[in-house]
Amino acid sequence: MELAKKANGLWRSWIEDNMALFAGLSSSAQIGFLAKDVFENQGGSALILRPNQAALPLIEEVGFTGFRKLPVDIIFVAPSAVLESLSSDNAPGKEGSFYKLIRKREIIFFTLASPPELEEKNYADFLESIGLGHIGTCAG
Repeated sequence: MELAKKANGLWRSWIEDNMALFAGLSSSAQIGFLAKDVFENQGGSALILRPNQAALPLIEEVGFTGFRKLPVDIIFVAPSAVLESLSSDNAPGKEGSFYKLIRKREIIFFTLASPPELEEKNYADFLESIGLGHIGTCAG
């Protein structure tokens, strides 16, 4: 459980340092952040970012008992060691380690919303900025 708390702290720090990445998302967007050990054990907590709630982003810690029970559109999962390396490099976009870690599959990404839902919530620019533009958000 201590490892999960540390991971959530590292995720929170990265989110706060990179808030500009989330600026274009709609107020109904919700992104989950999870430590890999919490995912594997199906117990612990995750963070949910609600980027544009009354101009003040909300980062909430919630219990984790499975992906489908989280009210999120997308979720990122990473081991604590990867999160520690991430927190030392806050370069934005494709120059940053977040992009590189996704490309190396050290940070795993899951989409829980449909492409039309992602499009409606303005995820296209966000996904492009972190190197996941190839996933697309359009249904056509």
